Amino acid sequence: MHKTGFGLLNEHSVAIILKELIRRAMLEIRRRRFCFNVYEKILDSGKKDIFTDADIEAERVILRSLKECFPSFDIISEEDKNKKYLKSRNNKWITVDPLCGTKNFSRKSSGGIATTINMVINHKIVSAYIGNVTTQEIFGYRPQSKTVYRISEFETYEKIEPKIKTLNKQDLLIRGTFNKFPDNVQPMVKALVNDVFESYIIDSGSLSLSATKLWIGEVGAMLIEPREETPWDLMPVLGICQKLGFVYLKLPDLEEWKPPITKEIFKRDFPVIIIHDNCVNDLNNLLDVPF
Repeated sequence: MHKTGFGLLNEHSVAIILKELIRRAMLEIRRRRFCFNVYEKILDSGKKDIFTDADIEAERVILRSLKECFPSFDIISEEDKNKKYLKSRNNKWITVDPLCGTKNFSRKSSGGIATTINMVINHKIVSAYIGNVTTQEIFGYRPQSKTVYRISEFETYEKIEPKIKTLNKQDLLIRGTFNKFPDNVQPMVKALVNDVFESYIIDSGSLSLSATKLWIGEVGAMLIEPREETPWDLMPVLGICQKLGFVYLKLPDLEEWKPPITKEIFKRDFPVIIIHDNCVNDLNNLLDVPF
């Protein structure tokens, strides 16, 4: 935050700017959802992926204003091919995923499409917002806030307060297919599905929107296969999880994993399960089979 001729840019100002940019990006994506071109790109890992006109335009809408409003921050965006931020020693940065869930968008799906913005200062996630393009809801928190809000139709606010229930009365959300989990974890995955949780669902599309189902209590935990972690995918989810008391546990030992707050893309070669801290003992008690 810094003083200008217009006064002090405070935490509330930051929240208004970030939410407005989420809103603008979502409107741009919705405008293009039935008329767009699909292009191919190669990821750092060498894998093929896709992007669309909507990715590019939503990114343009966000980046232009971020650079104007926060000129002292590095901007880390999924579609940034140059990645100049990796050479910077700046300890302030903002991550942007203009269109999270591009494959769903390219199929003209009615769900799993999001826009995310996340702010980091001195390796601490100070603000994060996730916009659901389909429902036009925004989830997130401003700097120095202890509260995460669910904002419906841009004006109706609801405080998110996780309702803690025993895990065996809840569903497990799985990101990935069973064969993507390592052999040494397969017995635990089967136990989670068959013995711990009441049922399970397999979700795809935006990882951030999968996490919103956890935060509002649609599911009791989220199991994620090994994957390449990117700052624009990891940071918004991690920031809101930290605010709400959710923790990441490594499988199969169930030790807590604290994801690094970094500009780098890195490979996580082990599965994780995200649950509320108050449910960790419940999980250990229900998993009475040694692994």
